[in-house]
Amino acid sequence: KKPQALPVNLTVRGIKSYNDYVKLREFIQTGMTGVSGVHQKSVEWGAAVMEVEIQGGAKTLMAELAKIKQFSIQSHLVGNNAVEVIFLR
Repeated sequence: KKPQALPVNLTVRGIKSYNDYVKLREFIQTGMTGVSGVHQKSVEWGAAVMEVEIQGGAKTLMAELAKIKQFSIQSHLVGNNAVEVIFLR
């Protein structure tokens, strides 16, 4: 049986362009295992918040983010169901 998809709050900081944010959001939605939905909550200069529905929750999202090679990012858990990603440039 597959793990249940759980909502995880994902905060993205250090965004240099809206295009970077869109590419990351699209990658999360289509390129990560176990993701069943991505919902934008807010976008402002340099930061965005979205909700990612992923099987296994925040720890699984962290493991999937660690596999990303297309973006120079750093990620860490900030709660039971929250992850923060920082663009490094």
